[in-house]
Amino acid sequence: MTLHCPGFNSKNKYDRQTPCDQDWLRKVARATPADNLLRWYNTQMPQLLKQEKLFDPEGIFIGDASYVFVPDNEHYEGSVVLLFDEHNHPVNKEELTAEQLKRCSYKRCYKWVELIHTNRRCEFFFFVGMWLGSGKEHEKPILYKLVEDFLKIMGRGVIKWLVVDRGFIDGQQMGYLKKQWGVDTLTGLKSNMAILEDARGLLRIGKANWQDYFPSQLESALLPPELKPEVLVKREKARQRTLKAQGRWSEPPQPEKLAVFNDMTSWDACPVPLTVVLTDREDKPPWGLVTTACTQDGSLVRDTYHLRETIEERHRQTKLFWNLTGFHSPNFNLVTNQVVFVGLAYTLLQMQLLDENRPELNRMTRTSLKGQLLPYGNHIVVYYKQYFAFFNVPEYSAIIMDIVEPAKSKLRKKFRKLQQEFLHSLKNPRPP
Repeated sequence: MTLHCPGFNSKNKYDRQTPCDQDWLRKVARATPADNLLRWYNTQMPQLLKQEKLFDPEGIFIGDASYVFVPDNEHYEGSVVLLFDEHNHPVNKEELTAEQLKRCSYKRCYKWVELIHTNRRCEFFFFVGMWLGSGKEHEKPILYKLVEDFLKIMGRGVIKWLVVDRGFIDGQQMGYLKKQWGVDTLTGLKSNMAILEDARGLLRIGKANWQDYFPSQLESALLPPELKPEVLVKREKARQRTLKAQGRWSEPPQPEKLAVFNDMTSWDACPVPLTVVLTDREDKPPWGLVTTACTQDGSLVRDTYHLRETIEERHRQTKLFWNLTGFHSPNFNLVTNQVVFVGLAYTLLQMQLLDENRPELNRMTRTSLKGQLLPYGNHIVVYYKQYFAFFNVPEYSAIIMDIVEPAKSKLRKKFRKLQQEFLHSLKNPRPP
């Protein structure tokens, strides 16, 4: 695989002859404009995934936005200070009571908007597009710009489902993506939208058939059984036996009730017919999802929408375990460099896990992944007459470094000979 990095040519003061140390890399990152770096990533990463044939044929993409918090230092270029509640959601001071205001705090931040590709089994999460900027920027036009730029590079047929939350509702953009690119957008409906009231009205007059829906388990936070210590597996089985014997084992949940309405045209801002899926609630009016796809399968729509929840785990992992917010300078170019290359490293590792057929590991943190991916059981075997010995790579390397002349020169010649044999190994005996 190949990624063409936006480096500096020989005419630049940071040419290829400069020693590749941390200071030099920092200078290169500082001299690379943030817009250029983001444009490079948003162009090269989709092309790399296409080259490796890693786009899932179902074409599920998820768009979301998150706040990236930085220290309260006014020198962080382009950052802003906003008021957040205890759940790190931005709030308006004028709309809060005195008691609510006590639980809020001001934080300096950027806004990070990303487009992620996954599949229904959550086997991978590829960052295929991203943007970083002021926390005051509205994420909706930014995300749809990322989507359109991606489509211009990849063409029709790669994105088939675009899943977003209610903050990205835009009837005009949803209609444009459906008519121009064949992309079906799926999002939640706000409680004050007329199309939701229309669907509820159709439900009240009996123009719908209820469907049973069993929520699927998308992505478990627990490790799969084969990766759990045996003592934990036995303990869990014993716990389940005890609960069943005592009659305290919970029964399977009852199915939820869904109603599907096709060809809804009461949303004037959207130029294409819509499908609304309502989910019944005992004590409240049904809540709804809307999509430009024409389907009677309410379970498919619900399962697809709940894939959006997996984005929160990606945010948690990149920020807490991948050092995404480990900024060492308030320079915006360096801040962007940190975010982009953390997203790049995360995506490349996801590609490796998928290639090695170990998709279950993408649920693990970076620290846990190290223990799973490090080589084990590898030894270098040294033979001498009737004797042999096993060495690991660091141990064997230390022995080689301690060898003195003239033995070192003889060993070097032997290594060169072995290297030549590797370079001129036997070719494939089977004719093409």
